[in-house]
Amino acid sequence: PNVVKSNAGNTTQVSANLTPTNSGSTCTLDDSQTLVLTIGDAGAPVDAPANSTLPYGLFKMTVQGCTPGQTQLTVNLVYPNALPPGTQYWKYGRTAADPTDHWYILPSAVIAGNTVTFTVTDGGLGDDDLTADGSITDPGAPGSPSLSISGSATGGQVGSAYTASMSASHGTGPYNWSIASGGFPAGLTPNASSGQVSGTPTQAGSFD
Repeated sequence: PNVVKSNAGNTTQVSANLTPTNSGSTCTLDDSQTLVLTIGDAGAPVDAPANSTLPYGLFKMTVQGCTPGQTQLTVNLVYPNALPPGTQYWKYGRTAADPTDHWYILPSAVIAGNTVTFTVTDGGLGDDDLTADGSITDPGAPGSPSLSISGSATGGQVGSAYTASMSASHGTGPYNWSIASGGFPAGLTPNASSGQVSGTPTQAGSFD
């Protein structure tokens, strides 16, 4: 089936095409248990994966009444915009190595543009209960690395040329650099596009 789901605030919409195989004639989608959740919602994890953000929340789906142990569910998810570079598809649930609910990367997921495609087998990796019982519950989300900033403005000397550079990674450029608080000594100018601070300082002191 094809479904379109939004989160509670209608700020995120996900389109899904779900194709079961070897599933039997009674295999159906549980529409009430197929939804988009936000971190912290009832039924959702309280935290996102470490060092990652979930720009489109968590998509959870359930199919039931299927052939136990044989049903394969191919999932194609379509998001409103292209997923950022470095995005991985995270699943939340149990694995053979860890029977407690936790985040893990689904290695078979293929991400292209604004789509994620993967296949889950009843009772296999990605099926939340890891039990071949004819029901597949599949919570997951594309997670992009959190923005990371490196570099620092070290000390300089009055009257001497000075350059310091900042860099950003794991976000979506181009970046616009600005000063959140404080300022630079007279003679130094920040570049909003490159993150570089340069010039010849004419004023001594401590600047934060």
